Amino acid sequence: MRKLVSVLAGGALAAAGLVGVAPTASAAPAAVAAYGCTGNLVQTTPVTGAGTDVWANFQLYYTTTGGGTYCGVLVAKKYAGQQHYLELSMDTKPSAGGCNSTSPHDCGMYLQYAGPVKVTNAKDKCLAWNARVDAPNGASAVTGASCD
Repeated sequence: MRKLVSVLAGGALAAAGLVGVAPTASAAPAAVAAYGCTGNLVQTTPVTGAGTDVWANFQLYYTTTGGGTYCGVLVAKKYAGQQHYLELSMDTKPSAGGCNSTSPHDCGMYLQYAGPVKVTNAKDKCLAWNARVDAPNGASAVTGASCD
């Protein structure tokens, strides 16, 4: 069974009242190329703005192929269809790093989603991830980890 851990991004985002919510796990059946990811949906974590508005959902999939492959997407919700900045980075190192690092990532101005971001040869390794949304009325980010 997978252990799921989520930690809210701190600093200015929390001070501004822009915080994320803890993840919810899912035992969904194998995905059929969900935004370019295959495998089982193992985690869905909302990225929220002020209050309870969900701006986007981080979705994490896992499959045993490729020595164990994590695949993540950041799917816009509240601002879907409006171009806004979405950032997703993932790595099996202690921290996910940002889009200026060498970690696998996808960042840019998108209408629907960022990703897929894939990390292979991840069996028996912890995955650190970072999801960020810059929306018309602020920014919010969530970081977390998933471990076997």
